[in-house]
Amino acid sequence: MIRKTILLIIVAVIVVTLLTVFLFSKHKSFTKKGVFKVEQIKTFQYTNYTYRQLRLWYENCSRCYVVLEIPQGFRKLNLAYVVHGGGFVAGRATGFSNMAKFFLEKGYAVASVEYRLCTNWDWLTVIGDIARGVKASYQYLVENGYEVQKRIYIGSSAGAVAGAVLIYDPPTSLHDISGLVDSFIGLSGGYCISALPEWRHAEEKLFCNTTVANIMPFDRLEMLPSRNVPALLVNGNNDKLLDRNAGKGDFNTHASCMEKYLKNNGVTVKVVIIEGGNIQPMKEIIVKDSDVYVAVQNFVNMLDKEG
Repeated sequence: MIRKTILLIIVAVIVVTLLTVFLFSKHKSFTKKGVFKVEQIKTFQYTNYTYRQLRLWYENCSRCYVVLEIPQGFRKLNLAYVVHGGGFVAGRATGFSNMAKFFLEKGYAVASVEYRLCTNWDWLTVIGDIARGVKASYQYLVENGYEVQKRIYIGSSAGAVAGAVLIYDPPTSLHDISGLVDSFIGLSGGYCISALPEWRHAEEKLFCNTTVANIMPFDRLEMLPSRNVPALLVNGNNDKLLDRNAGKGDFNTHASCMEKYLKNNGVTVKVVIIEGGNIQPMKEIIVKDSDVYVAVQNFVNMLDKEG
């Protein structure tokens, strides 16, 4: 009887050990590429290119992934990191946003970064997810034999806000993506708390477990950005969601404020103001001959010449 009990205990210990190892390897370990798990989704044709679409999980959570689309037949690639908006409380990375389509038609590898939201998580976690998604995308390509030549971060609304902070004012070294980005494109970004409607009230409010001043800090910073990452800022002149001066002229207060900060710190910056509100730049980016399409195309061409 004692021998049988001992045998059962040994078997139970072995089973628990094997289960622990299995669960640890499945849910906690990361490959050397910094990617938790790789899921093959599909192959598809877009304009003149055939793409392989993957989902890279950088952590074991439902929103911690990147939709990575890689053009087939190339080992040298340009890479666009695409980050959606939604006020940090909504939105979803699909791989086929208008921003993604702009770069897919040009043969770029496109990394559409998903991230956790401020409905349940704090500011550092949310933008930390975006930083990790950027790093995982780049590392995956490099460590699978691709030569990444040009890296562009493009974000809309909240995605632009996050990109500006992660590139030009990262709160910690772990949030700093400036070394992985060669240029920044912000569509309808909000950068300065003083540009917000009723900003004096917003300054003391907490959002995402931090102050709004930490999320849009560029009207009060004196810190130099870590790298001269050229920027293109595209904003509407009637952005009632973010701009306290919406509809008062052919300008956008956030864009003017961010332009001043970047120029004062020696960063190359181009500002394009279009007719319309917060959504207009995202609509126009795939409309050829529109002001937004032309501005982004000219910016990309400029980078090609400088590179």
